Order: sequence, then C-alpha cells, then structure tokens
Amino acid sequence: MKDHATSIEMSEKLKEAGIEIKNSQFYHIPRTKDEYKIYHISKIDVLIQGSFPALLATELLEILPYELPYNGSMLKLNIVKLKDGYDVGYIGLEFTWHIAKTLADSLAEMILYLKKNNLLNDK
Repeated sequence: MKDHATSIEMSEKLKEAGIEIKNSQFYHIPRTKDEYKIYHISKIDVLIQGSFPALLATELLEILPYELPYNGSMLKLNIVKLKDGYDVGYIGLEFTWHIAKTLADSLAEMILYLKKNNLLNDK
C-alpha cells in the first residue's frame, strides 16, 4: 500500500497546507513515536492523535486540474513514468516538475507547489 499512498512526510505537509480529502479510505496511524502503518478506515475504531490521511494517487489526481490557466494560456498536466519514480508538471510552466519515487508523492508535491503559488483553486 505504501507505494500507492502518500508517505507520512508528504501527508503531514498536505495537512499543514490545508489539503485534505474528506472520507479518505486510508490513514497513517502511529505505532510508535517514529513508526507509522497504513490502515484502511474499516480497520480503525478511532483516529488517534498524530494520524494522517494516506492519500491515494487517484484521490490526488482529483485535486489537480487537467488544464491550468496561466498567463493567458491553458497548460496541460503531464505525468511521466521514469526509471526510478514519477515526474509531474504542467507543460509550459517552467521549473515546476516534481520528481518523487511514488506517483502519490509526486502528485502531492505538485499540489503543494500550486497551493503555495496561488495557482490551485480550492474545491
């Protein structure tokens, strides 16, 4: 599951940025101070403090616009599978490609970039 969902580090950054998905199906649940495990919501009785949604790539794709209005143009979302990860960006938007080992983390990096630069419409 960890290859399909955001890492705990990326999940924390998304939460801090105010990016949350209601009814997320998976959560990072702390097992120890520094160890988390991903659980399906059906296996969780109560979300304990320190839990974070483990967002799936499909959930993150719903946040990213297919086309991004920018300086009078419509830029297209582009996802590239690399040998050791994924590259997500918008064609024509310079210096914004976000490479990560997993697709979910690469998509999350792009969402954080768009949010930070006021390019993401809140849904």
